[in-house]
Amino acid sequence: MNMKFSEAMREGAKRCGQAHQMWYRFDDDLERDCRCAANTAYWHVTGKDVFDDEMDETHEAIRKQFKLYAEVNPPKQFNDGSEYDLLTIVIALNDERFWPREKIADWLQGLGY
Repeated sequence: MNMKFSEAMREGAKRCGQAHQMWYRFDDDLERDCRCAANTAYWHVTGKDVFDDEMDETHEAIRKQFKLYAEVNPPKQFNDGSEYDLLTIVIALNDERFWPREKIADWLQGLGY
């Protein structure tokens, strides 16, 4: 399936809860799977989850799937004038800023991803 990162994230978000500071977890209270923003997109197009113990392989698999090799400026409210790896920014927005996946997808869409 050939899909933009933002589209896959948005569509995948309709089918699972959001996880923070981990790729995947099952939420007993919600009785549903929860995935971080990056894993949501990856899972939506591949049907596979990525896990914390496979960090280097996970990052590369996601970059390869969505062609995420650019360095970009983070959203303006977090921009310190530096460029960062796109996937690193997505992970930070999810895990440190607690952005909803739909908001991350909107930002990515504005960048053409």
